[in-house]
Amino acid sequence: MKLKDELLYLVLFGPDYGESIVLRIPPDAEGGAASWIVIDSLERADDDGTWRPALELLGATNHWAAVVLTHPHDDHAAGMNALLGHSGTGPIGCTHLYVEPPEDWSKSDDAERLLRKGAVEHALAAIQDRWERESSSRWELRAGSSREIGDARLEVLFPDDATLEKYRSRAPHDPNRLASPVLVEWKHARLLLGADLIATDWNKLIKLPALRHLTFPIEPHAYKVAHHGSENAIAPKAVGHRTGATWLLTPFCRGPGLPSYADGGGVQRLLAITDALHVTRCPALERASSGRSVWRLTRQEIQANISRKKLAKGLVIDQHGGTKPRDAWIAAGFDASGNLADLQHGPSSVVVTEGPSPPGRASGPAKPRPHKARAPHKRRKSSQGR
Repeated sequence: MKLKDELLYLVLFGPDYGESIVLRIPPDAEGGAASWIVIDSLERADDDGTWRPALELLGATNHWAAVVLTHPHDDHAAGMNALLGHSGTGPIGCTHLYVEPPEDWSKSDDAERLLRKGAVEHALAAIQDRWERESSSRWELRAGSSREIGDARLEVLFPDDATLEKYRSRAPHDPNRLASPVLVEWKHARLLLGADLIATDWNKLIKLPALRHLTFPIEPHAYKVAHHGSENAIAPKAVGHRTGATWLLTPFCRGPGLPSYADGGGVQRLLAITDALHVTRCPALERASSGRSVWRLTRQEIQANISRKKLAKGLVIDQHGGTKPRDAWIAAGFDASGNLADLQHGPSSVVVTEGPSPPGRASGPAKPRPHKARAPHKRRKSSQGR
């Protein structure tokens, strides 16, 4: 990829497991150097060695001016210690409860499960080390906190103080409950990076006193879709819809696989809000005709490929038609007014739109799935003394 000096860039990497965002802020009016910001870190081993895309994009000559870990899941945290070892200085953002867990968390099975996984543990240890050695780098992510980087402003939208206090006595079962979306503003351009926050917390977010100065829906010029396009993370009241906005998404091809291209799934529901999704890598992508600069497929075409390959119950990493993980990226450049002035797609990426329904199926907007109440958990009786 080749980035233009005068544009604000959002570069998104997402092979199928892992997500990393690099922001390039143009030089300020005084003619200084561009500022580089890394949101989450991706590390992946393949036949060519260890791939750390954020570090590769920075190269030997560029230094990061800020680093953010939106939440400690290993698909976002892997490689963070290597990134912090690269030359750079500036704020390092993370939820402080994870970096310096309260004493009560040591009694929590959830804390043991979440904080003792290799990549996550190394990432949090690296952040804690920098916070202790350089107090000016400490950036506790909480709603309303912000940092000025060059001519840009980064503002954290979640979690709020009440949510942090709620989890002080016990680690959350899922780190997504403390995930931190970030709003980036440069000149008149607005980018919203959704992290992995779920819809329940997006709906809570729009009412937070700490964000009273913001107008919801935000209507950004670009939106990095939350939680890999999960149905559980779609929150139009918070995000809204701006005509011509660029929506970008990374897949998560483990377990049931995200996003879902099935009828009523996340992709159909997203395409009811926006015209197109720019996805860094596509499952079951058939390379029938080589040489396309940008792959464009309908949701129905992708779902048909997934169904033929019998992947509906679990997408797996090697089902990508021979495409390489290192090709899974998108770079979007915006001018001072927020207009999309440059859009580059990696060879593995695809633009997804809604197509006609297959014969025999009625077309129409996706309907929200009814909420299913969970049955109360039954404690298993001890076998001792029997």
